[in-house]
Amino acid sequence: MIILYEKILGRTGLKVKTYGFGGIPIQRLSEEEAINVVRRCYELGVNYYARAQYAKEKFDGCIHCGECESRCPYELPIQELLPRAMQSLWDHMENQTIPN
Repeated sequence: MIILYEKILGRTGLKVKTYGFGGIPIQRLSEEEAINVVRRCYELGVNYYARAQYAKEKFDGCIHCGECESRCPYELPIQELLPRAMQSLWDHMENQTIPN
C-alpha cells in the first residue's frame, strides 16, 4: 500500500499530496498508455499534476514586474533565472529528454 501524505502548496492554501506527477516523460508513450498512467496516478491519490505547457503559458504572459522576486522565500533572482530555465525545458522537450 502506498501512503501519500499531504502538505500545503506554498501560499495557495491548497492541500496536495507529497508526490506529484510531471507530464514530460509520458510524451514518449502512446496516447492510450499516457491516459492509463495518469488514471493510475489518480487512483493512487495523486492530486498535483505539473504541465510544462502551463509553465510556458505563464512564462509567455510574464510582464517582468518583479513581484515574484519579492515573494520568493529563497530570494532567488527569478527574472534572471527564468529565461534560461524555460529555454532548457523547451530544449529537453524537443529532444525528448528529461532535464537533470
